[in-house]
Amino acid sequence: GAQLVVAHHPAIFTSVSRVTSDDATGRILRLAIRHDISIICMHTNADCAFGGVNDALASALFLPAAMAEPMTPA
Repeated sequence: GAQLVVAHHPAIFTSVSRVTSDDATGRILRLAIRHDISIICMHTNADCAFGGVNDALASALFLPAAMAEPMTPA
């Protein structure tokens, strides 16, 4: 069986205070925990990568290159 699931979209979209089988997120997490399976989600990584999703969207919207530059802390 698998020991790792690599997915684009994360299994958790909001904070989790408890893991129960009352909702889909809880059922996914309980199943992964029970079977010792790690879950890695690359959604944000693919969005912010150079030439990634954000760059493709900026290009499709004809945004100036200066608007597509990464933000840096002040």
